[in-house]
Amino acid sequence: MYARLKLDRVPRFHECWEEITRILAKYPALRGDLENALHTKLAKTSVQRGLQWLKAFENRYLKINTAFLTVESHDIALCDAAESLASRTQRAFLEEIGQLKHRDKRSASYRQHAGVSLVKTICAGMEVSTPPLPQPEALDQHSVTAAVARLADAKWWRRKARTLQGRKLESASRYLGGVCKKRGGYCSDVTLRRHTAHKHRNRQLLENLEAINDEGQRYTLAELSDLGVSNPVNRRNELMTRIRGFEEYANKVTGYTPVFITHTCPSRFHSHNRGGKEYGNWNHTTPREAQVFLNKVWQKVRAKWQRQGIEYFGFRVVEPHHDGCPHWHLLLWFPEQQTDAALAIYRAYALADSPNEPGAQERRFTVKRDELAKGATGYIAKYISKNVDGLTAEGDAWSPEVLRSALRIEAWARTWGIRQFQQLGGPSVVAYREARRLSESALMEQVQAFPEVTENIRAIHQAADQGDWCAYVELMGGATVPRKDQPLRAYMVVKKDADGKEATNAYGEVVEKLKGILAWNVVPVITRLYEWVIQPIKADEDESFYQEAHAPPLDLDLCQ
Repeated sequence: MYARLKLDRVPRFHECWEEITRILAKYPALRGDLENALHTKLAKTSVQRGLQWLKAFENRYLKINTAFLTVESHDIALCDAAESLASRTQRAFLEEIGQLKHRDKRSASYRQHAGVSLVKTICAGMEVSTPPLPQPEALDQHSVTAAVARLADAKWWRRKARTLQGRKLESASRYLGGVCKKRGGYCSDVTLRRHTAHKHRNRQLLENLEAINDEGQRYTLAELSDLGVSNPVNRRNELMTRIRGFEEYANKVTGYTPVFITHTCPSRFHSHNRGGKEYGNWNHTTPREAQVFLNKVWQKVRAKWQRQGIEYFGFRVVEPHHDGCPHWHLLLWFPEQQTDAALAIYRAYALADSPNEPGAQERRFTVKRDELAKGATGYIAKYISKNVDGLTAEGDAWSPEVLRSALRIEAWARTWGIRQFQQLGGPSVVAYREARRLSESALMEQVQAFPEVTENIRAIHQAADQGDWCAYVELMGGATVPRKDQPLRAYMVVKKDADGKEATNAYGEVVEKLKGILAWNVVPVITRLYEWVIQPIKADEDESFYQEAHAPPLDLDLCQ
């Protein structure tokens, strides 16, 4: 770095060398980008001002709001900080209670609002999201106590600190130009390495834990994870099955028109061009804030469609631009006579913000209709694959570029907590998955006491079991029927402890668990037949047990 500076800057640079070196040494993963940015500043201004910029950048992007944590602090330091935060928070609440008693503020309502205010203040100071809280008019002692208990829990703070560290690290990389097409795109290299290491640790953890049911069957959590939609192959296959089923349903019912919509953010949400040069009008918003912006637009569109009586169903795929800013792809089906009105409404809301900036009319909101003539499912297949694992249905890579992109997009989505896929409309996916857990004989054994609904449940089960999403949609009442009017929904029960009493979590809240499906609000069908216990695998465990074991059952409930 020193060699790149102009000679007339050297003396002044030496005056601040120690402090600059000390700051840069704390951030080895970002040091190269920090030096490049600092060199650019020093080429335009004095060394003192460059040092001031580095300090300001460190305070805003590199430090976490504690006395010593940074974006590159070791995880052990994060765990220690979480313990300290939990203790300090607990003391703060005890002091607040003592002050209320001293001021004779004994009203339950007053104490509850004071507790909520303190929760919000602490979370805002630490830049973390507040725990779930009801509306002020619906506050009660249990909800406030649960929120306070979370802030007094070191595990809660540990999760929040890790999330905050990952996002601030990525924000700093993005500011420094580390997220652009030239550098790989979608996320920074340091975040990609961090995410890859995290996946490896999680896999090792799953391989060292086992689930044992009440019949003595046991399986590693890694084996069970591979059976569900956390497995990219299963996730992609299920998504494509549902999309293809929607297309078959639309063709069968007739009168529905597919459209492919792309919705992007205004230019102020985009950080850098493909070469890594920062856009002048970027307002330093994060991808998560850009996603919130798109969601707010969608809420307005959806509400207007509902007021206008416009029906729709389909899927939404969220993926990043090369600079990490998200954009949406929506594959939607509308009644043919409502399509133009629906698109006009969406376009109006999408362009309500900064409609006259360059490129807004052409790029902010685009619609493709003729391109779907050969099949909507085939058109969106690459978008699904690109955001899952980069592979085709046959297990081959679309291309090396798509394969690399899939890894970086996964890291991007996990870092910013962005939901990549969402079904819009249509029947319950939970009921679909739960129905697939049971064999037909096990199902009929449970519903034989209800002959008036037996055949209908059998038909829905057969459609789900065969992966026939089109038939499942029809039997559930159609793609646009409200959830409350669908024949099947998730069956939730209160979890019981060993004594048969209501079980509570670490924060004193009553715990509900998914037990099966509820048919027509009267017929419970239990799909999760076993109780499971998760424990570490013993060191002397005979590995041949797992080699000889049968395939893990599909009715495993990992929420035990």
